[in-house]
Amino acid sequence: REKLQRLPLDSASDGQAVFISQILYDMDSRSALPVILDMVGTRGSFFKKGAIELLDQSNLNQANFVELCERGLDDAEPMVREAAAGALLNFVRRDAGGSPEKIASILNSLYARLDELELEDQTQLLILLFQHGSLEQQSNAQSILNQWLEFAVKSGGRSDESAHTLSSGLIVLVEVERLRLKSLHGSGFENNPATRRKVNEEPSRLKDMVADLLEHPSSQIHQRLIPALVRQCKYIHWDDEYWAVQSLVKLLE
Repeated sequence: REKLQRLPLDSASDGQAVFISQILYDMDSRSALPVILDMVGTRGSFFKKGAIELLDQSNLNQANFVELCERGLDDAEPMVREAAAGALLNFVRRDAGGSPEKIASILNSLYARLDELELEDQTQLLILLFQHGSLEQQSNAQSILNQWLEFAVKSGGRSDESAHTLSSGLIVLVEVERLRLKSLHGSGFENNPATRRKVNEEPSRLKDMVADLLEHPSSQIHQRLIPALVRQCKYIHWDDEYWAVQSLVKLLE
């Protein structure tokens, strides 16, 4: 602690300050937290980014840390905004059972900066909007998902951008489909073989899209189906009678 507090307040020392903060936090997180949060206000952007990532990796849910991340979304430095957005996404994913108003506020703040996020974080944000967002937030997420899928299918996966967008869109669609089925059949429907057989026969946008894309001539399109299908197959415990498992087997062959 003494070493950390004696370091010069310049950017050249920020990396060392992050390293010592990690040691201090591992040794005594309770007493280290106030020191680290205090130093965020006096040190440079690299330390702020490092401190947010360090505390995020510790699954910290304290209000003062969440407030730090919310302020970080408005930081002048992109690396700080990126770290803050990632930490807030993880916070919502871990602690969505908290205050609905707080969760809605965080989701709104992240949605307002959607274009700044990497595609992986955009994907996670859309999933969280569908899972925990208000009706308006879910409607916004649905519009973006539709745009992703339409763009990717129309472009035929000819570019890396459209291929990655298709992969992300399908992963979000898996989660949307699961939420829809959960509302129709109740939680735990994946564990019931009889319910799975019933679900297997029901209309499904995801199933229809996969069937169409399996016939697509592009091998790049086929490859982009794999992550979504694996995700779906895990949810239904690799039931070999289920359409997603059969589609994956067909694709692998």
